[in-house]
Amino acid sequence: MSEINDLRRLIKIHQRRLQKLKEQKAFSGPATDPAVLMEIEDIQVEIARSKRKLTALEQKSFPLKTLRQAVKQITGPVAIALTGQAWKKLKKYLLTEASKLPTGNYLDTTLLHENLGDMAYTTRQLRHALETYRYHPNPGGLEVVQELAPPLASYLLKIFRLAPGEVPELEALAASHQQQKNGASKS
Repeated sequence: MSEINDLRRLIKIHQRRLQKLKEQKAFSGPATDPAVLMEIEDIQVEIARSKRKLTALEQKSFPLKTLRQAVKQITGPVAIALTGQAWKKLKKYLLTEASKLPTGNYLDTTLLHENLGDMAYTTRQLRHALETYRYHPNPGGLEVVQELAPPLASYLLKIFRLAPGEVPELEALAASHQQQKNGASKS
């Protein structure tokens, strides 16, 4: 993440310098020093190169960011809403495992990439439902959380390739997703 932040800072610095040079060019008009014109071109090239690199880094970090947000959502606010307490130990374990990406081969990265959009969307929906429930606690709000959380828990179990019995809290939550699917298919 620090490389991304460093690039953002560098782009801002270049943009400030470019703005000052453009002001100088506007003030000098046709008598602008050629060195100023060349520096403007160089900085524009550098900004474009830095933006391309930043975009590439952000796209590479998106799966990890999405995975971390899903873990934090399930083990924190969702766990509190459904069980009354956060799953701190599980959160620490899963975030440690996620931090080993992209070098770790124990995660199902194919499944992560295939379901990235759905996971990001569900995580956002869950965050909004939890915020609403926190300010206006009611059974309907809790039902929304109970509906959104199990599919995300199921993804996490599969992506982290967790063995049966390894994380019972998450398994119980994911099992309610399977029950929802089975109930829907019988209707």
